[in-house]
Amino acid sequence: MFFFKLAWRESAVRRMLLSMGATALLAMFCGRAHAQDTVDPLVLKAVPRERVVSFVRAVTQLSPGGQVSQRHPKLCPLVVGADAAANGYVRARLRQVAGELGLSFENRACAPNILVVFSREPETMLRQARERGKIRYDGLSPLKIDRFKEDPKAVRWLTWTTEIPVFGDMPGDAGGIVMSAPGSRIVQPVMSRLNHSLIVVDARQADGMEIAALADYVTMVALADIRPNAAPVDATSILNLFVGGPEATRRLSSFDLAYLRAVYRLKTGRMVADQLSALAGDMSDDLRH
Repeated sequence: MFFFKLAWRESAVRRMLLSMGATALLAMFCGRAHAQDTVDPLVLKAVPRERVVSFVRAVTQLSPGGQVSQRHPKLCPLVVGADAAANGYVRARLRQVAGELGLSFENRACAPNILVVFSREPETMLRQARERGKIRYDGLSPLKIDRFKEDPKAVRWLTWTTEIPVFGDMPGDAGGIVMSAPGSRIVQPVMSRLNHSLIVVDARQADGMEIAALADYVTMVALADIRPNAAPVDATSILNLFVGGPEATRRLSSFDLAYLRAVYRLKTGRMVADQLSALAGDMSDDLRH
């Protein structure tokens, strides 16, 4: 199981961080490993949409079962480590875009499921937090842990997803459980829930970067399960913010927003190939308008 355990007030959190010599918060969490990505089955049966297909392939991190993940409609974000104005700006931008997708913030005390941490010494912070038991990688694959800890990018993130049945459980012939859609031959119609995200911003590398650009980047990787090293080509995207080049932008682009909208319009219960095809098709229709 994977969860954040945050019961402190932010002021108490900041005191704990100062005692660690860090300027950010990490919550206790544990998780299970992602399986290797399944082979990309994306095939579009309509007019060729090479740029959209390329974007979908470049950015989509499939769940262990090969599903496109969606967040729960209620979000509980916590942004810490920067000054109050910057923390508030990132949170406000996240709220704005989430609202456009039909998501909302919890209005009462809640356990954060999106944790955004700014730190000038992220490696030291991660190490000290691990030593003090404030962060746990239980169940995560060593490869995924190492990639996260050694990621040199200005923004790095860890996500955990879980798959839940869409249509409920039905007894199987052999006494087991088979998940099946009524009146359908589709087996295992599950949806993947993006439960938690830990996003770490290296404030040293972000020096001089306008907060609006950082907020849009964080929002993109917080609201969808994005590949850790996503750098889409042939499409202007906020995900190229730290890559540079002609496809870099400092705001969520039309491709980014079309992708996010398509993710949350995606009907669950589809097979993998259908999900990816529908995602790309919806993006294409969105971008055409």
